[in-house]
Amino acid sequence: MKITWATTTANDYDNLNTLSGGNIYDKMSFETLKKYYNLELLHIKRPKPRTLIKNIYKTYLFYKSLRNINYSGRILILDNISLAFVNKKPGIKTIAVLHHIDNNILLSWKNLYLKRKFYDNLRNTDIIITVSQYWLKEFRDLGCRDVRVIYNPFDVSRFVIKEEKVFEFKTRYNIPLNKPLIYLGNCREEKGVMESYEQLKDIDACLITSGTKNIHLPVINLHLNYDDYLLLLKSSTIVLTMSKMTEGWCRTAHEAMLCGTPVIGSGTGGMKELLQDGKQIICEKFDDLQSIVTKLLNNKEMRNKMGLDGRELASSFSLEKFENDWKDVINTLAKKYDC
Repeated sequence: MKITWATTTANDYDNLNTLSGGNIYDKMSFETLKKYYNLELLHIKRPKPRTLIKNIYKTYLFYKSLRNINYSGRILILDNISLAFVNKKPGIKTIAVLHHIDNNILLSWKNLYLKRKFYDNLRNTDIIITVSQYWLKEFRDLGCRDVRVIYNPFDVSRFVIKEEKVFEFKTRYNIPLNKPLIYLGNCREEKGVMESYEQLKDIDACLITSGTKNIHLPVINLHLNYDDYLLLLKSSTIVLTMSKMTEGWCRTAHEAMLCGTPVIGSGTGGMKELLQDGKQIICEKFDDLQSIVTKLLNNKEMRNKMGLDGRELASSFSLEKFENDWKDVINTLAKKYDC
């Protein structure tokens, strides 16, 4: 049995620091399957900027790559964009890994053909893997036949961080030691950091963002490797995940909870399940954010309780279960179709 993982991510899987939350999940899935099966990576990079013409060219490259595959007895694993490109043929079985449905240019009104093809392929995919109960229901409501949740896994040992490391991190990046630290999130418009800043700019706290600075805010913005990013979450008094997009899950919230840091989030998409089960705070309106943050800053006991509750829930998503769930999917499909 051969498995091909087809991806159109903008980055390769070699550099963890350049990957989004969904890409990290895909990388971990790929590495898990590679341990047990004959697996190859078919990687078509997304051109930048993501113009319609360049995406049409990407479509051509993707089809060209797929033509060279021997389809007999093969399982093809697709991401959300490659699902719009593939023509399913006899002898090939498909798995789609979908964290959420992107508002990508390829699926917009400008590309009605690819949008229709995406949803047709979605309903005809043998198995859909998603990352939350919210999206399980969404895909079932769209008429998908076999939808399964495989949750984001985490190596809990990486989140055991000593306080001296926190002090060293703050000192190294000139973060004030005498003020609460509030992490606004990744510095992108769709993550709600602009609205969060406007609500909290008058609070006596240090506000901080991370990642590529796609919007301008008068706050500290750090480009961090993954270890320092975890130190940022651990150093924070509160972590915000006020995303405006419909999240698949929310790795930032999950990682903050593993660090024992309380989280206030919008609860969009699958994030709501994580925050509710982890006894964190859901703030659906930006207008309520300042009062919620102020209350939490003034209540250390509440923050400590949220930290303990969040860590307890977040620690239950093990790598072992992740691997076993993936093996069950592949083995079930292989047995069912004798491939």
